[in-house]
Amino acid sequence: MDLGCYPLHWVRQLLGNELQLKQAAAICHTQGVDESFSARLLGPAGEQIYLGCSMAEHLSRQHEAYLELQGSQGKLEVFNLVAPHQGHQIRLELNGQSQTEQLEGESTYYYQLKHWLDCLRGSATPLTGGQDALQQMQWIDRLYLAAGLPTR
Repeated sequence: MDLGCYPLHWVRQLLGNELQLKQAAAICHTQGVDESFSARLLGPAGEQIYLGCSMAEHLSRQHEAYLELQGSQGKLEVFNLVAPHQGHQIRLELNGQSQTEQLEGESTYYYQLKHWLDCLRGSATPLTGGQDALQQMQWIDRLYLAAGLPTR
């Protein structure tokens, strides 16, 4: 798993793979190991996409992960997608009105493991893997090359 795999996957699930890479940069603490990574992309309809992630030591020890989608009439913010069981919010601002939701549930890892077991039992079809996993790895390599990092 590379730094940026979660936000990249969120973008790919929302907008597909027809993305244009505009810029990528990384800050490395150890040779070839990124502690901060950012990228700018364009979506298929010209959407401006910014991916940013960091595990730098000077940052808060509190886990932070969020997704923000801005449109002409409002925005959607989802705070703590990776570990929602540690507190999260979904906030929608639309036409000047704001609404905040919180959902009860387990960790994302619980649901990933449950889905994996359901697939093994034959009661579900994998949501990821196969072509999706291959495209994800190709995109990670593309971003790393653009940032001047080695690929594996």
